[in-house]
Amino acid sequence: MLRPISVVFLALAVAAAGASAQQPGEVTGMLRDASSGEPIGGASVILELLEDTTDIRRGVTNAAGRVLFVGVTPDRYRLRVSSLAYGSTVTDAFAVEPGARHDLGTVELTIAALELEALSVTAERAAVTFEADRTSYDITAMPSAQGTAASELLRAMPELDVDLDGQVSMNGSPTEIYIDGRPAPMAGLSLTAFLEQFPSDHIERVEVIDNPSARYGAQGTGGIVNIVLREGVELGMTGVAFANGGTRGQAGVGARATLQRGPWTVSGGVDGSRTDRESSSFDLRQNLIADPTTFLEQESSSHRTGTSANGDLEIEYQPTERARFWVQGRLRGSDDGSEGQSQTIHQDAARDPTSSYRRLNTLDAGSWSGRVGTGFTYEWERRRHEFEVELELDAGRNGEETREELDPLLLDPGDPLPAELTIEDEQEREREIRLDVDYVRPWSEDGRFEVGYRFESDDTGSERFLELANEGQAAPDVTELGFDHRQTFNSLYFTVQRQLGSVGVQVGLRGEHADTRFEIPAGDVFDNDYFSLFPSASLSARIDDSRQLRLSYSRRIGRPSPSVLNPIDRSTDPLNRRVGNPDIAPEYTHSVSLHATWSTSVGRLRLSPYYRRSDGGWAELTTVDADGVSTRSWDNVTSEERYGASLTAWLPRGNRINGFVRLGADRTVRDASNLAERYSGSSLRWQTRANLEAVVTEELSVEGRFSYFPAVDLPQGRSDARVSTDFGLRYRFLDRRASLRMAFEDPLGLQETSFETRDLTHVQIGRSSESARSVRFSVSYAFGGGGAVRGGGRRR
Repeated sequence: MLRPISVVFLALAVAAAGASAQQPGEVTGMLRDASSGEPIGGASVILELLEDTTDIRRGVTNAAGRVLFVGVTPDRYRLRVSSLAYGSTVTDAFAVEPGARHDLGTVELTIAALELEALSVTAERAAVTFEADRTSYDITAMPSAQGTAASELLRAMPELDVDLDGQVSMNGSPTEIYIDGRPAPMAGLSLTAFLEQFPSDHIERVEVIDNPSARYGAQGTGGIVNIVLREGVELGMTGVAFANGGTRGQAGVGARATLQRGPWTVSGGVDGSRTDRESSSFDLRQNLIADPTTFLEQESSSHRTGTSANGDLEIEYQPTERARFWVQGRLRGSDDGSEGQSQTIHQDAARDPTSSYRRLNTLDAGSWSGRVGTGFTYEWERRRHEFEVELELDAGRNGEETREELDPLLLDPGDPLPAELTIEDEQEREREIRLDVDYVRPWSEDGRFEVGYRFESDDTGSERFLELANEGQAAPDVTELGFDHRQTFNSLYFTVQRQLGSVGVQVGLRGEHADTRFEIPAGDVFDNDYFSLFPSASLSARIDDSRQLRLSYSRRIGRPSPSVLNPIDRSTDPLNRRVGNPDIAPEYTHSVSLHATWSTSVGRLRLSPYYRRSDGGWAELTTVDADGVSTRSWDNVTSEERYGASLTAWLPRGNRINGFVRLGADRTVRDASNLAERYSGSSLRWQTRANLEAVVTEELSVEGRFSYFPAVDLPQGRSDARVSTDFGLRYRFLDRRASLRMAFEDPLGLQETSFETRDLTHVQIGRSSESARSVRFSVSYAFGGGGAVRGGGRRR
């Protein structure tokens, strides 16, 4: 195995060689309207070598019309400046001297005459770009995206579905969230909180990758969403401050800033938030194997509040144009609490109560997590010849105490009852270390290959104790329910990419060895040691300026979480047991998709058929015994096939109304004959989404979203259809640096889920709802220059 210390020494040696070159210089300038003298913000600026017009750097002017490039190798250059309203122009040649700043002064542009049709097509391409293996959304070209949070951006992407809990999925499968080309350094509720607070003003683009190449980790079955952060800044301090609140007690405040001085860049942010949630659920279950038939009715409600705080800092040093070092850290803490109650009613065959009781529960929880990382990048030629090494360490701890008290209402000694007092105490720890080494090199004028290595080690442990006490009992019964879950992965990958005229080809392969170990307090150990191959391929073709095709394939893996593996009953309700299955095997998914796009003067169309086959997927099954006790667990099924298509229409940008409408349909065929033939089946469903924005004035816009998710057939029943709606107003002021937004979420109160399960042992119907109807306010202000310096994110 490649040792991390060896890689670090190699990186330092390369950096030392680069640092011995001539000291880099800087290039700055300002764009203004030739007639009015007003600054031109948002214009594209490309720094080109005079000798062969090689694209060296890309940037975007800030609100003051200024742009700055740092770390420029001494040579002769020129600037290519372009803007939708002003056309394109090229400056005179100039020389950058070692250690000096070259100031171009003021570059004046005149408004260019453009036909309306050309304007629409060009603007739309700037917002949505279809690349060889992904669809890229340029946030700077999406007016409705300014002043929002990352979670709202993802809801605006037609390929993505974001549920009430902030979980992101694509074509019915959960996606992996990446930040700057690497897996997000947080998961679960921490990731949800990050996405809900992180301001869109610090996001350059969002890349949706439905079939990731072998370069990316193989984890996940629903593709990757890569959030690329803005990297470049104007000399000095730039950033954004934001605050938000809502009618249900939601509140948040924070700020992010970047300071650039010569080769040094320091960026970071802090934020805090408060959440307030109410939820309720109802279940009615009929026991079919009891004689006579009995019923069980359960209804619960809870009120949960929480506070969280985040802070992160990154320091980057670029001694030469080619070499870059960086170190970063992140710290997050949270404190949560809830109060609730649940009522259980046992009923006979006529639905008359035979016994009932209520349980009052309280929860007190807290957590913290931290991350430190460092890395080095050396670029011989941007995106075509690069070396990068990155080392990350993550650690965290979660603590939770739950207390439940029994309140008898009507008791029957024959019915199963919970303890009079239940106390649950859990302490969970997480540790992770990851090393990534990547190397990209051109192998022809229009081709390149990349190779890389990843080492990853995860250790998750839980110390959980359950105390059950009853009246007259000398001492409470104490049960240990913890676990220890360790995973180690070593993987190597390569990809080869070649452009053949208008056709692009990319193929890749990742080989991964996994060693996992799951241990429970009783001493039982479950080991799994396996090797997997993950091929990928993509073929893209540009038929002409308005038509494109992209065909892609990938194989990926889904690994069970500790909650799926743990065989110990985790429920404090004696009528509803939840146990895992330590013998669950990973799920492997083959995915093929085709994207065909057409650009016209009235908008853009995309047709996206796809096929996905999962082998060894997980099915959550419920059984009920003669006493009415249900047991929910997991098992692998033979296979599941899903195929379908979607049609997305984008309205042309530049009009008063823009956005998209998406229609989709798919069919699922499940083979669960390895468990029981009755669990197999097929279903057909369709869905629709719309995201529209109307520009009322230059400062004021109105936007709305509508989603319909159809009923989903499950191995034992179905989950009913869901409808989601929200709309908002956005007002920009103070030279568009400030943004005020008011959003009406779920104004019709439609966000409710319901389900029905049927089996040989029982019939169960249920519904759940969470407080979603609210009015939310958010305000943000961008300070400093805010212009881009180095195009693109730090990583691919």
